[in-house]
Amino acid sequence: MVSKIKKRGKRPILLEGIKESIVQRIQIGTYVPGQRLYISALAEEYNVSTMEIRTILRILLYERVLFCTFEGEITVRENRMTPLYRLDFYNFYCRAIEETDEMKWAQIRIQEEMKSILFQMLELLKKGDYTKYHQAKIGILMILLTDANRFDQEMVEQELRRWCYFHPAFYEDNLSMLEQDYAQYVYIFEKFIQNDKKAILHHLKDIFIEKVK
Repeated sequence: MVSKIKKRGKRPILLEGIKESIVQRIQIGTYVPGQRLYISALAEEYNVSTMEIRTILRILLYERVLFCTFEGEITVRENRMTPLYRLDFYNFYCRAIEETDEMKWAQIRIQEEMKSILFQMLELLKKGDYTKYHQAKIGILMILLTDANRFDQEMVEQELRRWCYFHPAFYEDNLSMLEQDYAQYVYIFEKFIQNDKKAILHHLKDIFIEKVK
């Protein structure tokens, strides 16, 4: 069955109305994403399917209107960030137009954020600043965990592998450290998908927190 929203165009008035309604309800605390009762109520109110309501919620996350914390709590950003597909960079804009699926918007966003932090990590390794390196590594982990429930594990592992080898010639001496970090990220993802929070916290304590010697 073709989606009612897709039938009416790319970004119809109806879609925008539903999005704003969800944002307002989260702000005043009367709508908690993930609860079937409210999703069903919105679907009935706007005469769309519950699947479309969930899709709209994901779009709001990818457009950076909403923010998902490590604990899974969703809130409205006080200062709304510019959605990636609206940035004035020609390459990003063209890719977003070609790939209209909201999962692709999220993938582009997280790739760019990860690339930026990875570059910083490589520079810190080059300078021998291991304390800041571990801080940057924790930053990457938090970005990934925030988006883990919206990406399949295979895609994430492919991206992590690519990031770990992003510039092998640039810093060959530290490839082994990056490889170890990659293995740690995969382990964290496996536990996150299994909802094993105890194992995640234990792993963070033992591996990702830099101890002052």
